[in-house]
Amino acid sequence: MPRDLVAALVVVTFGLAGVLFTLYGDKWFGSPAQRCHDSCATQNKEGVMALVYPRTMTGSKDGPRECHCR
Repeated sequence: MPRDLVAALVVVTFGLAGVLFTLYGDKWFGSPAQRCHDSCATQNKEGVMALVYPRTMTGSKDGPRECHCR
């Protein structure tokens, strides 16, 4: 098989995998909030997604979040 064809197939395969993961990743692996809830439930605690940085530092209510078990 020619190298150009192999390279094109690899690029297309990774592209399709990325699209499928984007579309169905939350259904397959659960959303970050659901994974947080499930992992904290094993400790009999409530899982809450909290901002990594306070709003006063970023000036935005959107931003990276991390799981905290209460």
